[in-house]
Order: sequence, then C-alpha cells, then structure tokens
Amino acid sequence: MFLKITLSTVAACALSYAFILISKRIGYEYGSKKREILSVVLTGIYVLLISYFSRKSFSFTVQHEMYFPLFLIAAVISISSSFIDLKYQEIPDSYNLATVGLGLVSVVLFPKLVNSAILIGGIMFGIYFLILIITGAMGGGDVKMAGALGTLIPTSMLGTFLISPFAVGSVIALYLLIVKKQNKNLKIPFGPYITIGYLITIFRFWAL
Repeated sequence: MFLKITLSTVAACALSYAFILISKRIGYEYGSKKREILSVVLTGIYVLLISYFSRKSFSFTVQHEMYFPLFLIAAVISISSSFIDLKYQEIPDSYNLATVGLGLVSVVLFPKLVNSAILIGGIMFGIYFLILIITGAMGGGDVKMAGALGTLIPTSMLGTFLISPFAVGSVIALYLLIVKKQNKNLKIPFGPYITIGYLITIFRFWAL
C-alpha cells in the first residue's frame, strides 16, 4: 500500500507539471514560477493525503483500480484550471472537455452511474447557468467546469459539492473586504472555489 500511495503522489505531481507545459502550449501561463511550483506541491500533498486516508476503502478489482484515479486526474485538471483562471479569469474549454471525458469513462466502467452523472452534471450546470444569467457574477467557463466535475460526483455528495464552493468563496470574499480592504466591486475568479469544493467533496467521499 505504501508503494501505491507513493506512486500515486509521484504520478499526480508529474501530471500536474505536464499540465503546466500543456497550458503554455495552448497559450496560458500560471503567472509566475512560484505559482507553477505551488500547483505541483499542492497537488502532491492532496493526492498523498487522500490516498493515505482512503487506503482502507481500496478493493483490488480492476474496475476500482481504474475508478479512483479518474477523480485524481480530474483534481489535477481542475487545479490547473484554477491557476489559469486566477491569471486570465478564463477556463480553457479543452480542460472542461477533458473532465467530461473522465465522467464518460467512469460511466463506461460503472454503467449504473450514468443516471448520477447526467443528474449531478445537469444540476450543477443548470444552477451555475442560472447564477450567470441572473447575476453575471461568474463566467461561462465556471458553468462548464461545475457541470463537467458534476459528472464525477456521486449523488450522495451533491449537497457538499453544491454548498462548499460558495461557503469557501464567502469566507475568502469577507477576508478580502474586511482584512485586505479590497474594493467590493473587485471581480474574483470563481474557478478556484469550484476546485476547492470538488477537492473537499471527493475527499469526503473517498477518505471520510
């Protein structure tokens, strides 16, 4: 099990770095070398923790061995998307499509999840789309990101994934307004909050 956790962490870090290179190839920078290093380090720490705490839930079926990494790959993609969103206030469509692709793979592995993927993906897309239309407080990339990640979220975790991005976003917004004295009209990218919500959700599902 120690070897599996180590390999998972190393693979996640390597994939995180690969997405830095991919992002540059398609015209997106993270903003600084420190952010690139931070993205790899955060990815490694997260995968290490979730792999360690979820070790008791591991079965050794071929399906399960392919299922768990899908969530971690989606985590790497969403973390990469967040750093891009911080700099450009934009999330690449190709990254959201890649996440949807992971959702489709999970449905192929577990056909019983097709209803869950459609339901949760549709609910998340619909709610974020309504927020976009009514308030204009987020972009189209955020809507697509929420819907794409929703295809990987089990039905039992809908509440967590729905609430956590807004809870984290509210806390950080208050911090910026009260402590940092930021302008209340400051536009804050929402992709990182969706990512944090996703990371919290899958950690609860697999590890807790």
